[in-house]
Amino acid sequence: MVLLDTLKNRFEYEQDLLRADEPVNDILFWESHKALAISGRDARLPHAEEAISVVSNSGWPVLTRKSGGSAFPVASGVLNISILRNYPADVLLNADANYKSLANWLLRGLKPLNLNISVGQTNNALCDGRYNLMIDGKKFVGTSQQWHRRPDGSSRHLMHCAILVSADIKELVGVVNKFYSIAELNQRSIVLPHVHIDLCEYEPSLTIESVAHLIAKVRYD
Repeated sequence: MVLLDTLKNRFEYEQDLLRADEPVNDILFWESHKALAISGRDARLPHAEEAISVVSNSGWPVLTRKSGGSAFPVASGVLNISILRNYPADVLLNADANYKSLANWLLRGLKPLNLNISVGQTNNALCDGRYNLMIDGKKFVGTSQQWHRRPDGSSRHLMHCAILVSADIKELVGVVNKFYSIAELNQRSIVLPHVHIDLCEYEPSLTIESVAHLIAKVRYD
């Protein structure tokens, strides 16, 4: 059910779907080999080229994504979910409503775990945003989205979330801090490992596959 791939292949596949002639309506579950996804804003930082070179040479390929936000690493133990939808021209594009729908879907899917999950910002977290999912205040899910307007006025929409299931959090945090320390000379707040949590710390038997199956049982509205 969960496809293991490179981040480059996943990005290219998703962009192809967003621009395809045929309508797309799909939910993709995937895991990636080590890579660091940065935004276009990150790529324009004063020393971004040097940072990309150093991080890439350390075994973390760096790719620029179409959505916003700050740098986010993917690796073994991180479950990625991509949701692609079509919207007609007369539908109002509402980013907050879509984030809320994604968060509610995840909350329903993870409900059997009986965890204290909340939605909001997490100070000093990887790619912090208003729609992180947290357990006891610690981030374990990050979210992002991208719209693609078509010539006929309709839109293709991509929602993405990354779930920390059994990841090496210190390694993920380390590569992001390395990138920013080189790219903008430590002007950014440092990311801290202890504000994150893996799902398997609450339930050791959980795996990428078992979490994916748990979420996939719930209909995405």
